[in-house]
Amino acid sequence: MENSNDSLKLLVLDSHKEFGKSVNEHLKIKRGTPEGYDFRVPLDTIRFNTGEGKAVLLDSVRGKDTYLLADVLNCSCKYKMRQIEQLMSPDDHFMDIIRVLGTMVGHADMINIIIPYLYEARQHRKKLRESLDCSIILHMLEYMRVKNIITVDAHDPSIDNAIPFTPLYNYQPTDLLLKSLLNDYPDIDDIMVISSDNGAVNRADNFMNKIISDEYNNVSYVARGFSISKEILELF
Repeated sequence: MENSNDSLKLLVLDSHKEFGKSVNEHLKIKRGTPEGYDFRVPLDTIRFNTGEGKAVLLDSVRGKDTYLLADVLNCSCKYKMRQIEQLMSPDDHFMDIIRVLGTMVGHADMINIIIPYLYEARQHRKKLRESLDCSIILHMLEYMRVKNIITVDAHDPSIDNAIPFTPLYNYQPTDLLLKSLLNDYPDIDDIMVISSDNGAVNRADNFMNKIISDEYNNVSYVARGFSISKEILELF
């Protein structure tokens, strides 16, 4: 009889190894797996001398529910192109994601991706002749048969409208950040919440409302606005 744990597999790219290790250990505890069991599927992301690459799975994922973990902002990963060491850019990391997805399409039962920073999230809308990168990459993931996309604090949560038939789970870290802040600085007296631009006003509001209490009642709030006329001038 097949072990029920075998239905779930993790595919951890080099960019997210530490997080993948933590997730694997957490799953082992939650599922009570036997000693030595590992949810991670071994894989290689290989680079040719030209800078091109390929991905190779070293175990089968046929019929499995798979979760791919990657961090496109990890700038510590390196590869060699024409004998010269290169730092991996977000573009390089994303292409590795596509390569790994390509090894699973048509084989895995379900493909999910956990990508804490949503690649190209800052280019979520189009002005004049700009490219609409975030929408394009989401459609690429959808085309590669990704069933669920899990991210944290996307630049604009409404970007999920680009892929109405594929769930995009956008988790907010507000509560976790506040919990860490107040735990690390228990003797704090005065708190100032600052919104650096209009896009962060709602978040600053959320922070302020959660912080204000009998214990923390001396809270200041600062928000910076934009000149609409300046924005219009920049378009021409």
